[in-house]
Amino acid sequence: MKLSLKALRINANVSVEEAAKIADVTTNTIYRWENNQEIFKKASIEAIAKLVEAYGASMDNLEI
Repeated sequence: MKLSLKALRINANVSVEEAAKIADVTTNTIYRWENNQEIFKKASIEAIAKLVEAYGASMDNLEI
């Protein structure tokens, strides 16, 4: 099942602040990635991979 970045974060019980620290970005960036797919598509793959791993999922689980 594919889930959005926000759904993965919520399922992992990770706050936006914690996610920002993991990805080494601002909380505003996390909000933009979670709410605007166009910005998300331009995001660093490395940062997104860190988040997905921290959420206990794989990139295959991520809805893009």
